[in-house]
Amino acid sequence: MGRSATTACSAYRPLRIGFWAVIVLQPVAVVTAPVVRLGAAALGVLAAAMLLAIFVGWRLARHTGDEVARLADAAEEAASEGRGLPELSFSNAEFTAVWTRLRDLFQQLRVRGEQTLALKQDLQAVLDAGTRRPRWR
Repeated sequence: MGRSATTACSAYRPLRIGFWAVIVLQPVAVVTAPVVRLGAAALGVLAAAMLLAIFVGWRLARHTGDEVARLADAAEEAASEGRGLPELSFSNAEFTAVWTRLRDLFQQLRVRGEQTLALKQDLQAVLDAGTRRPRWR
């Protein structure tokens, strides 16, 4: 037989009867074909899983970003306008809890602002009364 340029794998196994042996010669491509197919399938599954994870992550981030933007807009509106705070509902319980706490804080700030204004007016009235010059006739 002649030499071939094909790379091959071989195995030698002696038999227990006489001087007989079994020699197996297979091309490397035949031996590694199942491993290559398995690797390609695994790579395909991994690529699909990564694409799915990216898509799901992008959707969740977008949804969460929208809710954060709504929360920030509502807080900005409540802080700047000083009127009643709207009731907002979020799909996430944490955002609902944050908004409820922010509403409570804005309400406390509004009450304290009104109390401060009333005390300032009372103090001004006391100072005005104390600095009035008596009219002597």
